[in-house]
Amino acid sequence: YWKGEKRAAIDFGVDTQTPRQRFRHMFATFMSFGIDNPKGLSFLENHHHVPYLDEESRRISMQFVGRFTAFLQQMIAVQAIKSIHPSIHIAILHGGTIGLLEQIWHHGVEPSPPFLEQAERSFWEAIRA
Repeated sequence: YWKGEKRAAIDFGVDTQTPRQRFRHMFATFMSFGIDNPKGLSFLENHHHVPYLDEESRRISMQFVGRFTAFLQQMIAVQAIKSIHPSIHIAILHGGTIGLLEQIWHHGVEPSPPFLEQAERSFWEAIRA
């Protein structure tokens, strides 16, 4: 089950989009996935690193991190985001989006379009160059 979920969780946009458009697309894809699949994302968050997962599951998880890192490195290379280690960007974005989703899932925050636009702009401001 989770293998398909991990593959669907983030779409990094296409190279013909501006870095800002790609970031907006990535954020919207991830948030939509998290809002629509709280149990699936919670499973991924709690089990992605455990040793009992099979080889294919661990490979998919590593590919996901690799794709995310490559996306961030491309953004750094064109000076769209801060020139810091991609792992720092991942920590900011991952921690922030999971925290935001928990507010939606558990605390009754309504993920209205204006709310999500405000959140996306805030995340962009946190990492942009």
